[in-house]
Amino acid sequence: MKVQDLFLFEVFNKAHHFRSFSKAAQSLGVTSSVVSKKISQLENLLGVSLFHRTTRQISLTEEGQHLLLKTEPLLDGLREIDVLFDDRDTNVEDISGTIKISSSETYANARLIPVIKEFNSIYPKIEFDLVLTNSFLNLVEEGLDLAIRIYKPSDSSMKAFKIEDNKLVVCSTPSFLENRPPIETSSDLLDYPVFFLESHGQAVLSSKDKTLKQFFPKPRITTNSGQTINEMCLQNFGIAIRSIWDIERYIKEKKLTLIDIHEEIINDSAVYAVFRDSSFLPKRTRIFLNYLKDAQKPIRNYEYFERLNK
Repeated sequence: MKVQDLFLFEVFNKAHHFRSFSKAAQSLGVTSSVVSKKISQLENLLGVSLFHRTTRQISLTEEGQHLLLKTEPLLDGLREIDVLFDDRDTNVEDISGTIKISSSETYANARLIPVIKEFNSIYPKIEFDLVLTNSFLNLVEEGLDLAIRIYKPSDSSMKAFKIEDNKLVVCSTPSFLENRPPIETSSDLLDYPVFFLESHGQAVLSSKDKTLKQFFPKPRITTNSGQTINEMCLQNFGIAIRSIWDIERYIKEKKLTLIDIHEEIINDSAVYAVFRDSSFLPKRTRIFLNYLKDAQKPIRNYEYFERLNK
């Protein structure tokens, strides 16, 4: 395999992305016959068939699916290198336009707005259109450049990178905990109202092998709003189980304090930036994605919040 053969993989990935040789050709600026020849060349080189072909559409064979898993990270890495050096030659004053982002309101307020503020100090001509919703909008249909979601997309036509773990922690106000028996285990929490999102109900208490929904009695008030649970906790309704990214500011301000129950709340979700194939993104969006990726390092962890508590 030679360096020039990388173009074969680019053609292969484009054909898969568009499900069409002709659309892949348009994207690459070549003819359909060139794409067809390159795919045949790659198949001959590997000795396998990569696509099922019909008069209307193409789809990956099993071998094609295996190849896709190997080539996508390679091509993404090469694109990132290309963007890195391309950006160095770009005058920030020349980068303008609007980046349309979908996110939940809670994550936008807690994490996205501070990043955008810093980013705009470097790229002042880039504007943002924030679509704040808990619904999973279709990026193509809604004209979105990217979406912030607490799940990894299964759609192979979309790309994603993890921004941070969606770590769950137990918290309450210092005044609520004052003059009450110390809370040291999850069983101690049963003496108090405990509030959490329905979507967090399937998280597992490691020592109990039970989900939050199974272990805790149903509270008097339920809601699908993390912001409302935060407010209830701040007003001494009880104890909350919340995402660490959503309570950081309250911990820093000493309005909330962490409760160490000496066990992990196992939650397999994480926060992802979801976007279309990076080769189709405007430069301003690619630059912001790289900035967002760097801005969230190192990923927050429980020990970090323990230090905040002190």
